[in-house]
Amino acid sequence: GRNNGLFNIGVYLRKKFPEEWQEKLEEYNDEYLDPPLKPREFTTVLNSLDKKKLTTINVKIHQLILYVIKLNV
Repeated sequence: GRNNGLFNIGVYLRKKFPEEWQEKLEEYNDEYLDPPLKPREFTTVLNSLDKKKLTTINVKIHQLILYVIKLNV
């Protein structure tokens, strides 16, 4: 669902923007999800991302997901 989708975007953003990924994820939530996740749901995604160890293969998969999303916009 939407939580998993935002989580996947968060994996990419965390790797690409290690200092500001949380702010970028919040911007993405507000701009692209209709309706945006509620604050409690968003916090759950953030907490899950804080615990997630990123691997190169995960980042590559999530870069591909973002590319596909951009093609559909």
